[in-house]
Amino acid sequence: MVFQQFNLFPHLTVLENCTLAQTLVSRKPQPEFFFLERYMRAYSAEWAAFVDAVNSGSALPVTLDDGVNALAVAEAATRSAKSGQTVSLASI
Repeated sequence: MVFQQFNLFPHLTVLENCTLAQTLVSRKPQPEFFFLERYMRAYSAEWAAFVDAVNSGSALPVTLDDGVNALAVAEAATRSAKSGQTVSLASI
């Protein structure tokens, strides 16, 4: 398994490491409910769980199936928004 090299700062929390780049390079105002502000606690908890699993050699808390299912929900939501109709997950 190959992991991207992450240059994290050990004196910062997972949350601070996740938002550092946005804080340093963002020159445009973000929308009021930008992803990181809206979901920061969940996002940083997922990263912390991932790092803990990798460091301890335990199973990852989120599986490939979880990701595929989330993409199916997003696709159904997009189709529904475009068509104005209900979209069944079974059709995705």
